[in-house]
Amino acid sequence: NGIFVTIGRGIGGAIIVNNKILYGNYQKGGKIGHMTIHYNGRKCNCGRKGCFETYGSVLGLIKSVKEENMKLTDEEKVNVEKLSGMQIVSYKNENKKAAIKGVNKWNKDIRIGLLDLCNLFDPEMIVIAGGITESGLLDIQGIKDYLSSHYYDKCDVRLAKYKGKTGLVGASLLVNK
Repeated sequence: NGIFVTIGRGIGGAIIVNNKILYGNYQKGGKIGHMTIHYNGRKCNCGRKGCFETYGSVLGLIKSVKEENMKLTDEEKVNVEKLSGMQIVSYKNENKKAAIKGVNKWNKDIRIGLLDLCNLFDPEMIVIAGGITESGLLDIQGIKDYLSSHYYDKCDVRLAKYKGKTGLVGASLLVNK
């Protein structure tokens, strides 16, 4: 039993129960990106506010860095006009405050979303995929520590074997089935 989470422009996922994907009665289950983690938070494309993907996706990361950037003095600010995940990695490596604070906020939001999923499903494992997992920005140990502090110390959290290529590998396996 576990949870698969993919982080990209949005948040996708699957809930696995007894080695099978849980689709739900109407084949609409597993839309974990649209569970609320911040009541009255950022507006989501789905029409709701505070969805996990508006905070935990790569677009959520970019938004968090932009928000943190606005709080800084002009001398401390970074150029956010064409901000991308790769640019955030560079800014973080350069110890830019906006990137560091934005990445910390993003990781906190991911921890909140994953804890919510643990509270619902009590998984044995959480596997996280997506290109951003190759950036070094995702704090896996922080996730483990946070879940452990909320009594999910036995939940194994890890990155997917194929990280950003996981979707391609999965699709090819479905085609060859």
